[in-house]
Amino acid sequence: MQTGIMSEAAIAAAIRLLQDEDSRVRRTCRTQLLATGEAARAALEAAAASADPRLRVHARRLLRSLELDAWARDFQALLRTTRLMSGGSQILEVGLEALVRFPGLAEGDPACFRRRLDALVAELHPLVAGRSSLTAARRLSQVLAHRHDLAGQRLPCGVQSSWLPDRVLQSARGPSSVLAAIYLIVARRSGIDATGVCLPDFVLVRLHGRRRILVDPYHRGRTVTKADCLRYLRRVLPARPVLEQLADVSDVEVLDRVVEDLILVHDRPADGELRDALRQARTVLAPGRVQTHG
Repeated sequence: MQTGIMSEAAIAAAIRLLQDEDSRVRRTCRTQLLATGEAARAALEAAAASADPRLRVHARRLLRSLELDAWARDFQALLRTTRLMSGGSQILEVGLEALVRFPGLAEGDPACFRRRLDALVAELHPLVAGRSSLTAARRLSQVLAHRHDLAGQRLPCGVQSSWLPDRVLQSARGPSSVLAAIYLIVARRSGIDATGVCLPDFVLVRLHGRRRILVDPYHRGRTVTKADCLRYLRRVLPARPVLEQLADVSDVEVLDRVVEDLILVHDRPADGELRDALRQARTVLAPGRVQTHG
C-alpha cells in the first residue's frame, strides 16, 4: 500500500471522523488513514488509548489493518531477498518462520520454532547418516510420527491459528502442507535428499537415493507406492494426465500450498481482512515444477 501525504492535522481530523454518523465518511477516512500508512501510527495508537470507547475500537481496528499490511509487504520482500541470496534453497524455512509471525492471529516466536526444528534434526540425524533412502524414510517417520505424534487433521483444532507452523509442532496436528514442509526441513537438515510432491489434497515427501520413496506426512509418515498415488489421482482427476501430478515440485510450490491452506480456513466474513493479507502475501509466490531426480 502506498503511503499518502497527510499532515498531522489532517490525520487527527480523519481519526475524529471515524465516529461520524455517515458510513461513507467513515469509509473515506479509513481509506485515507490506511493509505497514509506508518505516518498515521502514532496518532492511531493515541486514539486506541482514548477514553471514548467507539474511538478506541475504530483506532484498534485500523492499527490491526496496518500491521497486516506491513506483514504482507515484509513477507514479500523477505522471500524476494531469500530467492536472490540463496537461489531458493532457504525459502521454505524462511517462509514458515514469517508465517509464525503472522499478526492477524496470536503472533508466535520464530526463535522457539527454530529451536524445536533443531531438536528434531538432532534426534533424526544420527539415525539416518549413511543409510539407504528406505531406511531413512522409516527413521524419519519413526521420529516425527511415532515419537512426536505428528499427524494430519482436516480442520483446525479450535482456532485458525492452530494451523500456523509453530502451532502444528506444538499440537502435533495440522494440514498436509505444513506437515510436509516440516518433514522436508528436518529431513534435509539431517542429510536426506528430499523434495515435495503436491497432490490435489495432500503434499507428499519424496526421498531420493537408489530407491525413491514417497512418504505421506498426513498419515503418520507411512510410505506409499506410485501405484497407490496413480489410483488416487485417477479417482480425483479422471480427466487429467496423472503422471505429471507425481512430479517433484519446488519449495515455492510447497510454501504456496501452506499459505493457500491458511487462506482456506479463513472462510468467515469476520476473517476477511486476515484472508486478504494472506492473499496479498501469496502473490510473491510463483509456484513451478522442478526437475525430478533421475
